[in-house]
Amino acid sequence: MKVNGFPKSEHLCLQRDIDALFAHPDGRASAWPLRLVWRQADEGPCKMLVSVAKRHLRHAVDRNLAKRQVREHYRLNKFLLQASDALPEGLHLAFIWMADAPVNAERVEKSVTHLLKACRAALHQTPSPAQ
Repeated sequence: MKVNGFPKSEHLCLQRDIDALFAHPDGRASAWPLRLVWRQADEGPCKMLVSVAKRHLRHAVDRNLAKRQVREHYRLNKFLLQASDALPEGLHLAFIWMADAPVNAERVEKSVTHLLKACRAALHQTPSPAQ
């Protein structure tokens, strides 16, 4: 298995999981042009989805480019979440595009890395049930 791969098992696809993620998120963070919403799940690998609304990017070519950029930079930087042993096994992430125009890849990478670090920091700060 590839170290930096993004297999189907890491794609957040089930509608009930997506509904639960947006109905009861454990945390949110923003770094233009993205917003990250996450939720701790019961089990399984860390799963991710990307949402680019048609009202933000009207052309399908631009939406596909934005999704491809986010997926690629997540794939290359997901070790930021997985490097820590204290993180839960099941974590659901949703990257939401907020910009109204395409953004260069360097800016998207900075945003993705910042959001992953913010998520890791927030998960480390959550108090355990025993406290």
